[in-house]
Amino acid sequence: MEYKNFFPTRFDASGLGLEDRQDWIVLYTQHRDSDALIRSNFQSLYQLYIDHVEIYRFTHWLCGWLEILLIAPDMKAVVNDWEQKLADYPIVNDENFTKEEQLEANEVWLNCYTVSERVYYIRQNRSQFEFHSFADLMCCVRGEYFIGDTTELLS
Repeated sequence: MEYKNFFPTRFDASGLGLEDRQDWIVLYTQHRDSDALIRSNFQSLYQLYIDHVEIYRFTHWLCGWLEILLIAPDMKAVVNDWEQKLADYPIVNDENFTKEEQLEANEVWLNCYTVSERVYYIRQNRSQFEFHSFADLMCCVRGEYFIGDTTELLS
């Protein structure tokens, strides 16, 4: 979609600002509350086409902020190709997605669970965890990192 036709929600104006980029194409978007998949895809597409894309960040009344990845109009074939690829398989870069998912799991583990809740979770889901030492177990219990199944924790 060309930027001139893009609006984040139905309550927003399309093509707001960026008068010299109205014909550029919105390749991908992310916002403050985007999950690991969206963040990973945004970063990965930016890295793949760094010489052809620009990132613009806006404050937004609903989600705090919004970033859009605009790609030059002469790259329309790339956009069409990615739309098809993502329809078949939603991950641009598996390695980057795994990294983002782990970072998110670490943050949830540290900030959303108390020590006693972590111990309980580990006991209830023991098969997910493979501790290499007592120190490894203690680091996990303290919330320094999560080494279980990230998909289970984040679901």
